[in-house]
Amino acid sequence: MHTGFKSQCVPAYRLLTQDQIHHLHSAILDLLETVGVRVLYPEAVDMLAGAGSRVMPDHIVQIPGSVVETCIKSAPSAVMLYNRLGEEAMRLEGRRTCSGMGTDLTHTIDMESGRVRQSRLSDVVNAARVGDAMEHIDFIGSYALPYDSPVNLMYIDSFRTELGNSVKPIFYTAAGIQDIRVIHDMAAAVVGGKDALRNKPIHSHYVEPLTPLTHSTGAIQKLFSVQTTASRSTIPRA
Repeated sequence: MHTGFKSQCVPAYRLLTQDQIHHLHSAILDLLETVGVRVLYPEAVDMLAGAGSRVMPDHIVQIPGSVVETCIKSAPSAVMLYNRLGEEAMRLEGRRTCSGMGTDLTHTIDMESGRVRQSRLSDVVNAARVGDAMEHIDFIGSYALPYDSPVNLMYIDSFRTELGNSVKPIFYTAAGIQDIRVIHDMAAAVVGGKDALRNKPIHSHYVEPLTPLTHSTGAIQKLFSVQTTASRSTIPRA
């Protein structure tokens, strides 16, 4: 007999126990304070020093655990991303997970010939349209790094193409701070201006350090650029 009952149970997966998480967190705090990280951007070094970090030779900065804990407590408990229609698309909080696409593949298997070739802007188009149509894809990425775009416009062309082929939030990469500024202006233009983007951000920038424990000049410059923009509009960084 069909009762119309629909289960709302959602399976949960935990890789680590709470004790293991605490142990890992404590070990990271100890590493940051006693070993430190290499920071190659003077403005970032000055900022960390002003917050109480110790600056050592060879660009090493040792960050006290108390500084890290203060930063963690200052982070928002939730971050929202919206689609281009102004609808909430992603709520980043707690143990909530979101799924999406990656970026910057230099080579692609051609869908017609089956051969591996350099990625093209048409691959970004196809990926954006597929991601837009898939119910359980929460955000899109460029998928490809288009070699048929001018080198200095690869990331900008990718973002423009994603905007034109999907309404979902965009996870993007950039070559430098000029790319970030242009991409931000494009995002603001399609949602009705910078105030609208500030209230309902539609994109998230991906930036990362180098291993082992090195923060490069380029990565920090991009992070600072996004932060400067975020002072005027709330843009998440990944």
